[in-house]
Amino acid sequence: LGAAALMLLPLAVAGAGLASGRGDWGEAARACRAWIESSRPAPETAVFGPFSRHDDRAKQFLRHHLGLWAFAEPAGGAPPGSLVFRRREEPPPGEPVLTTPLFTLTPAPPR
Repeated sequence: LGAAALMLLPLAVAGAGLASGRGDWGEAARACRAWIESSRPAPETAVFGPFSRHDDRAKQFLRHHLGLWAFAEPAGGAPPGSLVFRRREEPPPGEPVLTTPLFTLTPAPPR
């Protein structure tokens, strides 16, 4: 019985990895796909937010699912024409163009 359980453990781990798309990241990916299909942003549009300077899961997520580059927000704020990333716990700076279970994207306010 123990040997059978040990043999099934890798299958259970792999199955859990495949099913993880149903969580918040999966819902965020579906929301991104729907937003891209309805209103494709210009390719030069960038996203600015409180990202770390090194690899950040949120930056990778935006690049993969939206095709937009993400950068740490400069001291003067995001430049006009860009989007501002805020995690859901943080209040967005304006009316969101994309809302997911994990984050919101809003247009950068004019300077």
